Parts: sequence; structure tokens; C-alpha cells
Amino acid sequence: MLFARLNLLLLTIGSLAPVAQAQEIKLMIQEFAPFNHTDPKTRKIVGFITDKAQAIIQRAGGSSSISSTSLARALQAARTEENTCVLSLRRTPERENSYQWVGPLIITDWA
Repeated sequence: MLFARLNLLLLTIGSLAPVAQAQEIKLMIQEFAPFNHTDPKTRKIVGFITDKAQAIIQRAGGSSSISSTSLARALQAARTEENTCVLSLRRTPERENSYQWVGPLIITDWA
């Protein structure tokens, strides 16, 4: 069985204004339970990574909105819209130079 390391990261592309300017940061997720997903009862986006990212932004004095979409749409939004981040994108050699990687939110093994 082949094991690979999965790095789920907070990713931003382009211009991310400092939180001190009090601009809202748009977080985009793809459904990936239990890390990020839409709760079927409350319709709120929840999960370990979602909670962690929002806590980081809040501790820095910022605010955020979060929405669920496809990976392709999230990446397009991050490329074209200011203050937009993609949560939990796998870091690969092919993607390394295309994005500004903020940091790992979780590191896990998968097979």
C-alpha cells in the first residue's frame, strides 16, 4: 500500500490585505469532511480546518466569510478576487510556485 502525506493549507493567491486594515477575508472551501463541510442540519460550514482558520483570523482582529464551492471555482476566485483564500488545498510540487502558501493547517497520511 502506498502512503502519501497530505498537507492541507490555507492558501492565498494574489493580494491578501493585512488584517489590520479590517477588510473581510473570503474563505473558499471544497467539501472535505471532517475538515470542512456543510452541516446538513444547520447548513453552516463547519469542520476542524474551518474552525482553526476562522479562529486565526479572529485572533488577528479580522473578519471572514466562508463559502463552499468546487476546487476550480475556488482557485479562480483566489486568482481574481482580492482577500480570497482557499482552505485545505493539497500542496504538490506542481502547485508549489503557483500560489502563496500561508502555512499548514493539518498534516496527515492517507493511502
